Amino acid sequence: MALLDDAFKALEHAKREYEEYLRTRDYMRLRNACEKGWLAVVLVTDHLITCAGVERAHGRAERAELLEELEERVDKVKRLGISDRMWARSQDFTQRGSVRVG
Repeated sequence: MALLDDAFKALEHAKREYEEYLRTRDYMRLRNACEKGWLAVVLVTDHLITCAGVERAHGRAERAELLEELEERVDKVKRLGISDRMWARSQDFTQRGSVRVG
């Protein structure tokens, strides 16, 4: 449960950073909030993978592979569509001009 506890802590930190961003409009606070929110997603995904009896991933590529393998084995996980959602949101949209900051 340590991964899940850490995920909730990261989410709480993200919430505080976002609230601080709303107060100050400091874009670094917004970036920090996003990073902490993403960390929570990664930790929850690792928790899901380890609950299936697989060792924790050591990086993004390994995590993607393990999650896809889990989706192949567990229909309920496949129906959630986690890997599709997770990797679609892991792209850097600022590089393609889709998002303007500042």
